[in-house]
Amino acid sequence: GNSSDPSSGKGAVSYGYSYFDRFVRIGDWLTFLNAVDPSGAGNYAGRLADLGLISYNGSQWVAQSWTDCSTASGQSLTASQVEKIAVSYVSFNLACRFANWVATGSVSSGAYTFASSAANANVTSINYSFQGVRLPTENEFYKAAYYDPTTSSYNTYGATNLVAGVPVQTMVNTDATLQSQSGSPY
Repeated sequence: GNSSDPSSGKGAVSYGYSYFDRFVRIGDWLTFLNAVDPSGAGNYAGRLADLGLISYNGSQWVAQSWTDCSTASGQSLTASQVEKIAVSYVSFNLACRFANWVATGSVSSGAYTFASSAANANVTSINYSFQGVRLPTENEFYKAAYYDPTTSSYNTYGATNLVAGVPVQTMVNTDATLQSQSGSPY
């Protein structure tokens, strides 16, 4: 294990764990929706449908082409591009349902238990020793983001966002890959 970061008190993790190395994409979420909510009535979509990124077409959940009307340029994405961007605008409870489903094939069994069977029911308990997929604890996330095992110390910036000790700006492209640019992000 490693000790916590002296500056924050976070990051101490005394056991091995794996950290997923890519974002959950809207295409992944569509697969989930079509498996657990094939009728579109279960309220598992989060805000993705409200934002116009996905919709239920009467038989399945699909990605929508999308245009950002908040900017003068009005950047547009095709449905296949939308499927590749990272999921956001889903609740913690829905993210836990997704993790259970990935781990066990069921939204109701896995690391998380819920107050009821409703899609967005509150998480009532978390089994941190569960050996399948679950969301990281704050310490696991902090360690994955900042800890450098080669120096046994914590970086000020994300551990994978340094080039020769200099912070690197990271942006997410529409294909959910990271694009880095040298230089300070500030």
